[in-house]
Amino acid sequence: MINLWFYDEATPSLERILQGVTHPRPILFRLGKMVEVALRAHFATREQDSPNKQGWPRQHFWAGIRRVTALAGATDEGATVTIAHPAIALKVKSGTVKAQEADNLAIPVHESVYGIRARECQIPGLFKWTNPKTEKEFLASSVSGHLILYYHLREFTIHDPDPRALPDMNELERRLCDRAAELVAEQKN
Repeated sequence: MINLWFYDEATPSLERILQGVTHPRPILFRLGKMVEVALRAHFATREQDSPNKQGWPRQHFWAGIRRVTALAGATDEGATVTIAHPAIALKVKSGTVKAQEADNLAIPVHESVYGIRARECQIPGLFKWTNPKTEKEFLASSVSGHLILYYHLREFTIHDPDPRALPDMNELERRLCDRAAELVAEQKN
């Protein structure tokens, strides 16, 4: 399980706005729902504007992230919105991925195996091939005397953070504070 915690700059402003509110949980629940909706909308946009880098069929990564984003609950102290997908940590913070169940990661280099794990691949005659010039290892096959590379074998990969993984947090925090002020005013009336 991967946990990401974000210090949200809105908290001091929200605390000032909520000061004197006896039971802030309903307000915080509504603000949490607002964050959930904003995140899900952002991920839907990413699904539409983020084609596969290789031009291969899409795996709908952002749609998957959107599906597992939800308001987990609210208390008098705050609200929790969960993105229950371990890959979001790599998108937001970066990181290194290492093989867990094998010696190497198998990174697809051929469109026909994209989205298919190497151990589930049904390609006859698949073998390990090392490029004599670069010493990089691949899973490949030979078809009519031609070498076809399917997977690049690597011990690990390093993922850079994606600056667009989350929406503009300053804008979201501003909207949260504005909405909190409206909800407090409604509650007082």
